[in-house]
Amino acid sequence: AVFVPSEGERRVLPPIPAEGTYPDRGPLDNFVDAALGLVPNGSDGRLGFAAMQVIEAAVESSKTNLPVKVFT
Repeated sequence: AVFVPSEGERRVLPPIPAEGTYPDRGPLDNFVDAALGLVPNGSDGRLGFAAMQVIEAAVESSKTNLPVKVFT
């Protein structure tokens, strides 16, 4: 993967070994199991908040054609 920030240097990121990746269905499975009361909610609220900031910045950027800073 390549990370290209709006300012600064482009960085090539090393591949993540399979044992270090999250299962594709992991969040969905945990959500359903948590809703059924079978397991605790494994989602980190801070991560969800940061994800929403990125999504909102992407939407704003697409509307204005300008870069939008994300603060977490």
